[in-house]
Amino acid sequence: MSTFTFEASTGDILLRENPADMSSTGSKVWPSSMVLTRYLQKNRSKFNFPGKRVLELGAGCGLPSLYLGTVGADCTMTDLNSVIYLLNSNTQLNSHLFNPHPVKVVEYGWGTDASFLNPPYDIVIGCDVVFKLDLIEPLISSLLQVTTSSSSIFISIEIRDPSVCNVFFQELEKHFQVSKIPKSRLDPIDKAEPVSVFSLKRL
Repeated sequence: MSTFTFEASTGDILLRENPADMSSTGSKVWPSSMVLTRYLQKNRSKFNFPGKRVLELGAGCGLPSLYLGTVGADCTMTDLNSVIYLLNSNTQLNSHLFNPHPVKVVEYGWGTDASFLNPPYDIVIGCDVVFKLDLIEPLISSLLQVTTSSSSIFISIEIRDPSVCNVFFQELEKHFQVSKIPKSRLDPIDKAEPVSVFSLKRL
């Protein structure tokens, strides 16, 4: 177990990660989560986060939600049981930064009934959620369950398998308008990162 520090405008966010845990991809802070967090931070005034209900799918270590919790968003982080211990630990580590809403941690698997999460959400986010073909349909099912046409969705991914990503976007475009965020709108230090951020809206 190691501790990672993310320097946010609202104060340092501490994250415990466990890269040696090979049972889950969610036990490490990946570049995609840092790129998305810095994008949200850079565009903070545009999105007006205070009071917005935010849901993170496949949260892993939870960096973007933890940041949004420091700027007044009402965040719920979800993932499988195997990484819930990291989300709980990171929430406790940074609880002094959250105002006025505590960040919540909930176990949830994609494609299952999401009604207990009390949707819809204003903002839904996901980082590195596209890496296996058999997860595409469950992920899209969850996105449809927790959003409406007024929801904003942000997906940050490093394309490791183009064939999987191609299928994902083909299926996604049946239900959502998909726009790639220009590199010029990302934080300057992320322009060379092999990470893309996409904005989604329900059709």
